[in-house]
Amino acid sequence: MTDENTTDILDKYVKLKEEYDALKVQIGALEKTNADLTTAYENAKGEIGNLQGLVTKYVVSSEPDKTVDKKEKTLKDIFMDEYEKIEKGMI
Repeated sequence: MTDENTTDILDKYVKLKEEYDALKVQIGALEKTNADLTTAYENAKGEIGNLQGLVTKYVVSSEPDKTVDKKEKTLKDIFMDEYEKIEKGMI
């Protein structure tokens, strides 16, 4: 081999090694992001379960209102109505 060919080969090796190292860093960042997202997903499932429990306890199983509203209620309205009942000690 000539010196020039050896130099070219070493240059290519160094470039490939740098790209490989950069890819390892990116993979590490992706793995950390994946772990963070997994943790956040598990926490969100727990929070959703808590919310479903509240809805079941205070909205679904509560006694229906004596007055019938013809107006459609938003989820916020339903929660506020139930909150007011709790505050008044009706539930």
